[in-house]
Amino acid sequence: MLLVWSCQIVSAQNTISGFKPEIEPYISFIKEQQVDPISYLLDKYKTHDVIVFGERDHRDITQYYFIEKLIYREEFYKQVSVIYTEVGSSNFNDTLNKILQNHFLNEAEVEQKLLGIYREISYQVFWEKYNCFYLWKTIYKFNQSHPDYPISIKMTSHPFNWYEITDTAICQAKTNEVEKNYDKSMAEFFLKSFEENKNSTRNKAFVIMNYPHSLRKWTSQKGVTYEDFFGSYISKKFADRVCYIIVNPYTINCFKPVAQGKWDAAFKYCEYKNIGFDFQNSPAQTSCFFTS
Repeated sequence: MLLVWSCQIVSAQNTISGFKPEIEPYISFIKEQQVDPISYLLDKYKTHDVIVFGERDHRDITQYYFIEKLIYREEFYKQVSVIYTEVGSSNFNDTLNKILQNHFLNEAEVEQKLLGIYREISYQVFWEKYNCFYLWKTIYKFNQSHPDYPISIKMTSHPFNWYEITDTAICQAKTNEVEKNYDKSMAEFFLKSFEENKNSTRNKAFVIMNYPHSLRKWTSQKGVTYEDFFGSYISKKFADRVCYIIVNPYTINCFKPVAQGKWDAAFKYCEYKNIGFDFQNSPAQTSCFFTS
């Protein structure tokens, strides 16, 4: 299991003191790491075809600032032509990408047209978080400045169309259909789309899934193991061709830091060093609840 820890960069602290002994291994490990998150992520494309980015809370926009910087790196856009997202009904992809790759719209027109789609993409009445809209505008601006390397967005969620909803019963039935097949449907859409793009020269994939959906499996505190996740479905097809990257994660059943907050405490003492690293051979290997 892999981790990108993207935090605020501040001036380095020369002396670290006052911490409890149990976080000392974490502090020592962090101080040894020298790879920034973007370089760390891009390096994974040397050995993997798919990167699943385990997005933290949907409402956190800072991770999309990271993604924006990533997109503009030549190593990224020369390998990746499609960004897949959990959020958004897949039946709106064609409409969305016609706008994202339109070079004849002014900023106001783009904003208006994207808002029109954004109001329709969620079966949850509306998607009020700004994250995906920010990503859409980022991709539009990128496509304007990089016409030779256009990037598409493909939303993976089960098809849903509000214009087909005529009464409460139909709405409930359609909603149940989405939720019953949520992760499996997203995985099936992705696998089909990725296969169709395999002959492209830019055939690497970047997938944004909210952290729980990116997992391959998870064991609860009661010892019950769950594997009905997007990550588990695509692993059955691609195995080690997929790299899973987690961004400052939290526990699934409550918003608490992993490893009893030891990582958070250690990063505080290391002045929130901005790094990417593997969980393997790190202190988290024995204290984190993630499973492979």
